[in-house]
Amino acid sequence: MKEKSYAKINVALNVVKALSNGYHELDMINVSIRLHDTIKVKFNKTGEIKLSSNDHHLPVDDTNTVVKIIQKVKQQFKLDFGCDVYIQKRIPQQSGLGGGSGNAAAILKLLNKKFKLKMTPVQMINFVKPISSDAPYQLINYPSRVKKMGEDVKPFECKLKGKLFVIKPKSGNSTQKVFENLKDETMDHPNINKVERAMKDGNSELLSKHVTNSLLKSACELNKDIEPIIEKLKNLGFEVVSMSGSGSTCFAYSKNKKVYKAAKNYFVKDNYDVCKSYSFIK
Repeated sequence: MKEKSYAKINVALNVVKALSNGYHELDMINVSIRLHDTIKVKFNKTGEIKLSSNDHHLPVDDTNTVVKIIQKVKQQFKLDFGCDVYIQKRIPQQSGLGGGSGNAAAILKLLNKKFKLKMTPVQMINFVKPISSDAPYQLINYPSRVKKMGEDVKPFECKLKGKLFVIKPKSGNSTQKVFENLKDETMDHPNINKVERAMKDGNSELLSKHVTNSLLKSACELNKDIEPIIEKLKNLGFEVVSMSGSGSTCFAYSKNKKVYKAAKNYFVKDNYDVCKSYSFIK
C-alpha cells in the first residue's frame, strides 16, 4: 500500500499568544501544494516496524512521526502486525513545509483504510495532534483556516487561481529555535480575516496587503539566507511574498506568468533544495 504526503504552505501565520505549556496559540491560513513524499508499506507478521528512506538524514527510529503513529495504532486498537515502511522523501527537513507532520497524517490515513478502523475525521485529528501539531491540517490538505495549536481546522472554498513559486535554501531552520527567538515588540501580526477573505474571493490585491508571518523576523535573524530570497522575489515583481511556517522555505504569488519565468531564470535550481512552481490543492 502507498499514500502521498503533501507539503503545506502557511500563506499567513499569526502568533496570537504564548501559552503556559511553552507552546503558542496560532491563527493561520494553510494550503497544500503538489510537492509530496510517498509512503510505501508492506505488512507482515513479524510484529516489528522497520523504516527506511532515500533521505539518509531522516531518523528511522521511534523518534520518527511515522513510527510513533504505527505504534499508537497497534496499541490503541490492539493490532498485532509488522511492517516495512519506505518513505520516498521529496519534502526537505527544516523547511516549514510540514514534511514530518504530513508523513504522520499519511500513515494514519493508510492504516485507517488497511485495518478498516472507521476513524472519523475528528477522531483522526484527536489521535494525531499529540504527535504533531501540523498533522491535523494535513489530514485534510485543503485550503483552511487553522487555529489554536493546529487542531482547529476549518476548510474553505478558495478562488485564488495560479501557482505558488516555492524556494528553499540549502540551510534549514529549527522550529524550536525560531520560537525561542521571538520578540513581541518586533513581531508582525497579519490580519487573518482579511487573508481568508482574499483567498475566498480570489482577490490577489487584498492578499498582497495582508500576507505576512509572525515568525519571519525571528527566522531571518537565525538564517541569513532567507531575507535576500524574500527581497529578490519582491524585486522580480511577485505581489505576494512570504515564508512558510518557521522557514526556511519562501513562497511567492503573482497573476503575471512572466514573473514566474523570471524567477526560474534567476534562481539556479541546483543551489536550492526546492525551486519550482507548484499548483495548490483545492
